[in-house]
Amino acid sequence: MLRLPRRSRAGSRFAIGFRCGDPQRTASTKKGSISIMAKSFQISWPDGIQGVDRQATVLHNIDLTPWKFGHAPIPSEERFMHQEIQPTKEQVDRANASSVGIVVSEYNDQITGKLCHGAIETLVQAGIARERIVVTRVPGAWELPFATQRLVALRGIAGVIALGAVIKGETSHDQHINRAVSSALMQLSLDHNKPIAFGLLTVNTLEQALHRSGGNKGNKGQECALALLACMRLGEAFDEFQETSDE
Repeated sequence: MLRLPRRSRAGSRFAIGFRCGDPQRTASTKKGSISIMAKSFQISWPDGIQGVDRQATVLHNIDLTPWKFGHAPIPSEERFMHQEIQPTKEQVDRANASSVGIVVSEYNDQITGKLCHGAIETLVQAGIARERIVVTRVPGAWELPFATQRLVALRGIAGVIALGAVIKGETSHDQHINRAVSSALMQLSLDHNKPIAFGLLTVNTLEQALHRSGGNKGNKGQECALALLACMRLGEAFDEFQETSDE
């Protein structure tokens, strides 16, 4: 049993909290109780808090001054400050000064060409210089991981966009390609600690592919470019956060 002062004068401070994973827990006392759920607090006590559940752990200080019997204000966000990693303007500028690789499958080029164009224009509009965009073309979707691996290993390449289109046929051939390529690209990203945007369309019909390469479903190349930019900028923020944490 974790015991707190039997009486709490106005202006006194105490701390109480519950472990993550408990959606709701009540700390019962002889003459009062505290119920905590999300950010909504209810408290009542005539003579102060005598004890709480033995599994409770101290998390935050809560000022009891404004509290009255049966009423408790929802604590302001300032009482639950946390660190959030978000790229600064300087970090965005550093990411924009990096080089980006794009690997494009030539199979179904009427689709992949539009994906590539959408990716390039999105990168340029975001601040990436055209001369820093390196495009590599491979015969088909199966070869995407090979070229991506070579590009992502280059020190000057900050991230890669892999673009392709696999349209379902009469057999399950497409499923094997899609599964293998997606797994390989994910593993490459983790192994090299660099973002790789997955722009392989896995569709049932040519019409579905057209809709996703500049049609009414948008352009997957543009989406991949935006996702890659976000991860590159976040990577810059992570690097700087690590440097300050190590000091």
